[in-house]
Amino acid sequence: MRIGKAGAFRHRLRTYVESVSDIFNRVMSLAEVFMKRKAILFLIVLTALALTGIVTACSLHEHTLERVKAVAPTCDMDGNSEYWRCTGCGKLFKDESASVEIADESSFSIAAKGHDLIQVEENPATCTNNGTRSYWICRTCGKMFGDAEGEHGLSEEDIVLTASGHFLYNHPAVAETCTEDGNIEYWTCNYCGKIFIDADATQQADGIEDVTIKAHHFFGDDLKYDDAGHWKECVLCGEKDIAEEHSRDANGVCQICGYEWTYTPGLRFKLVDGSYEVSLSGYNVEVSDVVIPATYNGIPVTQIAYGAFQMTNITSVRIPSSITCIKSNAFSITNSLREVYVDDIAAWCRIVFDGNYSNPLASGTLYVNGERADVLEIPDEVTSISEKAFGKCGEISAIVIGENLSTVGSYAFSGCDNLKTVYYKGTVGGWSSISFGIYNDALEDADVYYYSESDPFADGSVTEGKYWHYDDNGAPAVWINQ
Repeated sequence: MRIGKAGAFRHRLRTYVESVSDIFNRVMSLAEVFMKRKAILFLIVLTALALTGIVTACSLHEHTLERVKAVAPTCDMDGNSEYWRCTGCGKLFKDESASVEIADESSFSIAAKGHDLIQVEENPATCTNNGTRSYWICRTCGKMFGDAEGEHGLSEEDIVLTASGHFLYNHPAVAETCTEDGNIEYWTCNYCGKIFIDADATQQADGIEDVTIKAHHFFGDDLKYDDAGHWKECVLCGEKDIAEEHSRDANGVCQICGYEWTYTPGLRFKLVDGSYEVSLSGYNVEVSDVVIPATYNGIPVTQIAYGAFQMTNITSVRIPSSITCIKSNAFSITNSLREVYVDDIAAWCRIVFDGNYSNPLASGTLYVNGERADVLEIPDEVTSISEKAFGKCGEISAIVIGENLSTVGSYAFSGCDNLKTVYYKGTVGGWSSISFGIYNDALEDADVYYYSESDPFADGSVTEGKYWHYDDNGAPAVWINQ
């Protein structure tokens, strides 16, 4: 940029010429005073200096200015205000008219502001994701540093914490049991705790439940059953699955498990002191043949309840050896009862008949092991026959009694009007030692025969007495004195 008009230039030039002329006149005055040689030499030097100033003054030029734009300071770099520089002589000016010259370029400088640093906390790396180390960042320029003073710059790469990758621990497969959970083979990361179902950690489980096999019973296919229903059992521990009720067909057979009832449907069972008491569920139940089970749901049936079959139309009853007590009126007004089935006479002899009409033999005929008991055989192990055991059992015509019998309860054989013969396995003395309760006249008045395996009359040494033995069919037979 060129500046200065012609008049201004001429004015400057004239000023310089006048200055030079003034210097010259002064030099001449001095020459007149100093005529000596040295004075002249000094004058010459002064003249040369003056002439030099003239040359300098005459060398003034028209400035060509370039603008130096203002630059705002940054956090770490100085800035400057706007100014102008002559491209010819290098002089600096405050304005574009070059009216204010500045000798020091630093006067235009604006100092750097410095960084405004805040600390960024460490973001730890995970097994799968990179993290970042702790660093400081300038809120103004965004540059990152490793120190609070901003002296050590960092790049993006410098702050990265590389993902560690999974550190896997193998969990072998464990078979489940009835009570303890098991699991499939799986892996867990010791760093992040995640669960994987492969060794390459490519298939992540949502949780431990995805690899757990819950404890459970191993129920077999075969059905078990009792009177109440059927179920499956665990082949390992025997635990029962939930039982289902039987689905009985017209023949009394379960269509699912094949269970055939061993007792009469319609019986009612009540748990009393750890065992069951049985009765018919109602007077209006149409049941004719009653079979009482020895157990119900695995628990013994030991009692026939008070009035259990009172005023019913039952025609037969099968009583198991588990029964130890028959209560009063259990068989009162059972006019249709004709048959009483017993499988174990020894057990029958121990039953407590508790009250009137407790013994069904008052109405029905006794059958032992399916055979009519015209000849009743008391097992050898029986030592006592309970009260009322065979009372009013009119079909008994003979009885076999073992030598161990010591007591016969009252009314045990009362009303046994057809009882005429006793086959005793002991001696005359043994028979006489038996204690008979009251109202056992039929037994006491019967003809008593004593056991002899061989014919006592054969050699003639015995000429009198009553003796018996078992014939080839296992029936009692009397030795006849020929």
